[in-house]
Amino acid sequence: MKYLIKLSMRDDSPFLSFLKYLPLKPDMKLAFVYIVKEFHCFIALVEKSLKAGYDGEVIKPFLAKLSVFVIFIGNSYATELYSSSEALEIGIIDYTEDRPNEPEVGQREYIYSQFPEHNFVQTTGVYTCIALVAWNPYDKSTILAHLDAGTDIESELDRLSPWVDWNTAQISLLGGLSQRTVLRDKIHSKVVSLGGSVSYIIQNSAGSRGINLRVNLENGEVSFFRPKFSTTTPAEMRAKHSRLLRGSRLFRHIDSIGGGDPLEINEDNPDDFFFIMNSNT
Repeated sequence: MKYLIKLSMRDDSPFLSFLKYLPLKPDMKLAFVYIVKEFHCFIALVEKSLKAGYDGEVIKPFLAKLSVFVIFIGNSYATELYSSSEALEIGIIDYTEDRPNEPEVGQREYIYSQFPEHNFVQTTGVYTCIALVAWNPYDKSTILAHLDAGTDIESELDRLSPWVDWNTAQISLLGGLSQRTVLRDKIHSKVVSLGGSVSYIIQNSAGSRGINLRVNLENGEVSFFRPKFSTTTPAEMRAKHSRLLRGSRLFRHIDSIGGGDPLEINEDNPDDFFFIMNSNT
């Protein structure tokens, strides 16, 4: 079951202020909002029916609808769109600090890992690109993919399927511009066709900075961060940048469980500073 919940994230009501501090996943917070709104409608309908002298038959269909939603809420997911600032405001996303030796996923690259093989994985500079996070609560396995417009979404997400249980994974999409939805829509549509459900989408607005994000593999939480440490050398960055010119496949990070795609390192170019300053994704 999937619900699109129209909720203003700028609502400063006491209810949303309270909801911010509940220890719930974003999709469950949205489902909780839906239930409360439906319950309010139900109470209003009961009052109206009683005043009009109607019997209980009038409200039975509405009550059945609400009851079914509550019963199956454990398997229900809500998809909502946020800007990065709204996600911070409502408490969907927090800022955390990165640590040394966290695997960094580059553009058009993905990592497959599992807790405690890694505690965190990360990617940076997600602006027009989109980061796909798929975390499985049953075995704490994670896919973090940094997808760009050059990625063959149809075939490459199929290729991830051996490592993702799309039906049970908690999936989120982060990045991309709100004015450009083609890439996001492709990814979302493909995830749904594979049996998955996207919990939430966080996007950039024009003029904002790209998103730097980390995934906690122990609990699946996604957070923003300001990079302090790097496990990718300038030579490795150049190699990752160069291979983007070769086709549209998604490369596998070398630190993935089971290994990944080796990098073709060229040590002849010493201009590391220039490369770093011009490698914005």
